[in-house]
Amino acid sequence: MKQIMKEYISVKGSLKTILIIMIMFSVYFVINARIMIWIAEVINGAEVGNANKINLYLGLLITGCIVNTVLDFFISRLMRMNMCVVFTEFCNRFSEKVLYADYYVFTKYSSGKLNTVFAGILNISRAGKLVLNTFRSAVNILVLLISICIINTKLIAPIIVIYIIGAIVIKKIWNKISDIEKGIADTKVKRGDEIHKIIDGFAEIRSSGTELMHMNNIVDFNISIKSNLFRKIKTVAGSTVAFNVIDTTIMMIMVLYSVFAISNNIISSSIAMSLVMYGWRLLDPLITILDSTDML
Repeated sequence: MKQIMKEYISVKGSLKTILIIMIMFSVYFVINARIMIWIAEVINGAEVGNANKINLYLGLLITGCIVNTVLDFFISRLMRMNMCVVFTEFCNRFSEKVLYADYYVFTKYSSGKLNTVFAGILNISRAGKLVLNTFRSAVNILVLLISICIINTKLIAPIIVIYIIGAIVIKKIWNKISDIEKGIADTKVKRGDEIHKIIDGFAEIRSSGTELMHMNNIVDFNISIKSNLFRKIKTVAGSTVAFNVIDTTIMMIMVLYSVFAISNNIISSSIAMSLVMYGWRLLDPLITILDSTDML
C-alpha cells in the first residue's frame, strides 16, 4: 500500500489535489454535523414560538445545505478527474516498461498475466480515491463523536467500546472475504492462461486430440471459482448480521439515553432527535474505513 501511494502522489498535481479534497471533506462534515443541530433548533423554536430563533437557524440550515451541495460537486469532480489523470500516467508507465523490458520478462510471465496486470491498472488508479474515502470517513466519525460529546460526554465511552468490538469483528470478516477474493482472482488468471493456450495452440490441440483435457481444466477452474463465490456470499450474509447488531446496539444506547434525558428535562426532544441521528450514522463510516483499507 505504501508503494502504491508513493507512485500515486508522484503523478504531477496529484498530491495537491488530494490535499484540497481533504480540506473540502473536513469543511463538509463539520457543516453536515451542524445541520442536525440547526434542524433541532428550528423545531425547538417552533415549539416555543420564537420566530427569531426559527429565522436564524433556518437561514443557517439553508446556507449550510447550499455550501455542502457546492462542496459535494467539486469533491466528486476533482476525485474523478484525478483518477483519470493517474490512470493515464500509469498506463503510459506500464507500456514503457513492457516495451523496454528484458527478454526474460516475456519468458517468465505469460501474456495472460501481463494482460491481468494491465487490466489491474484501473484498480490501482483508484488508490487515491480509497485513501480519500478513508480520510473522509475518519473525519466523519470524529465530527459525529465530538457532536455527541457536546450533548453528553458520558455517551462516548460505551460507543467507543462498541466501535472497537465492531471494528475487530468486521475486520475479521473482511479479511476472510479478501482471502476468498484473492483465491478467485488467482484462479481467473490460471483460467485465462489456459484459454490463451487453447487459442494459441489450437492446431496442435486438434492434431493431438487433447480437447477433453483442456476442457476438464477449464471446468475445474470454473468449479473452483463458483465454490469460492458461494463462500463469499455466505460470509457477506454473516457480515450483514454483524453490522445490524452493532448498528442496533448504538441506536438503542441513544434512544434509551434520549428517553431518560427528556424525562428529566436534561435535553429537549429536538436535540434528542439529533442525538439519535448521530448514532444512526456512526456505523457507515467505520464500514467504509475497513472496506477501503482492505481494498488498498
